[in-house]
Amino acid sequence: YSDFVNQFTTIDVDFYDAIALADDSDVTQLSVYVYNTSTVAGTITVANGVTINNKTLTLTMDEPLAPAMSGRYSISIPNNLIARADNPAKIYGGTTINFYIRVPVTITDITPATGSEVEELESIAVTYSYSVTANGSNVNNVKLVNSADLSEIALTGSVSGNVLTLTPSVTVPAGTYTLKNLANAVYDNVDNYLVASVPDYTITVEEELAPLTVVGVTPT
Repeated sequence: YSDFVNQFTTIDVDFYDAIALADDSDVTQLSVYVYNTSTVAGTITVANGVTINNKTLTLTMDEPLAPAMSGRYSISIPNNLIARADNPAKIYGGTTINFYIRVPVTITDITPATGSEVEELESIAVTYSYSVTANGSNVNNVKLVNSADLSEIALTGSVSGNVLTLTPSVTVPAGTYTLKNLANAVYDNVDNYLVASVPDYTITVEEELAPLTVVGVTPT
């Protein structure tokens, strides 16, 4: 497993004994696959992407692997690539290395946009970088907080794909509001991690003006 990363470049593989590249190896390139598929996610050129330091084999990708969402990957090490440093004739058998990249789910958009002024607030749509799941009852624990008196309005949350829709439980009166408890509302669909960070958000509901009334006409 990796820590939370936006891209992945190298992986270290430790052996029990000191190692070296096999003298007669004809391997020129390794492939990184999406786990349990034949889909190639990236490549490693042996000439400049495979280095050895005593017992550690370091594999460096030709181009950083930057997946859009968390996922599992694999690298097949062929059986004629690595040998024991003290006995070059002893070739290590092939193996497959599985690893996992955790990409934090982030908020990519909120509609209406922060700082907006609206006549009526019917709902708020929060878009994430990939699919999310409602976090139990927490999805209904997001609140609108009035910046003037700190009163709160409950929001009902529903999730479809990568969008969380928050609907006020009552008509929102005029005022400026912030969002509370949004960070805990959902988690990602890959490894159940909460949103990495929540941007500041404010929205203003304008006071509804009374309709114009004609009170007189001059000259009569």
